[in-house]
Amino acid sequence: MVMFSVYRCDHEKRKSAIACITEVIGEKNTEHFFVATQDAELRKKFQQIPGVPLVYALRNALFLERPSAFQQESAKAAEEERSRMTELELKMLKLKKKKVANDEGRNSSETEEEQILETLIPRTDVKMTRIDKADKAQFKRKRAKGPNPLSCKKKKKQGNTDTASQKVHLKCTLPANNHLGNEKSSSVSGRRW
Repeated sequence: MVMFSVYRCDHEKRKSAIACITEVIGEKNTEHFFVATQDAELRKKFQQIPGVPLVYALRNALFLERPSAFQQESAKAAEEERSRMTELELKMLKLKKKKVANDEGRNSSETEEEQILETLIPRTDVKMTRIDKADKAQFKRKRAKGPNPLSCKKKKKQGNTDTASQKVHLKCTLPANNHLGNEKSSSVSGRRW
């Protein structure tokens, strides 16, 4: 079962619900909020903002609205942007191509390459559009658990194999005429019953 938390806003002055929700969502929905509303106009407004899932109720069920065409286009554009090479990667690729072309007949020093890479790295800024370090999901690794103790076979005890000689045999003596009213008692190994 999925539990959703409710955002609490701290406005000094009173605002309408629509104004408050639009302020919380903002232009890019950086906090990845879901919006649950019955207001059709508000849903149309949030369909123009990429990354805003819309939930509405109909009878006894909650429905997640399909992403609008604008949201689908922005998702495709963001995916294409992430799949492209950054400027740093492009420069490193060109440098490697030059090195391979030059190294076919002779060896070049690695210190020159390291110096070039050091000059390239601090100047370039990697642009991440919608994914920041705070936005990335942090997965908790599950550690390995031990075996189920009920499914494990118990170890055999290595003891004396002469268990038959250790048993004490008990003798039972029953009187033959006990059913005739004789009050002889039957005994088993010296005990009365």
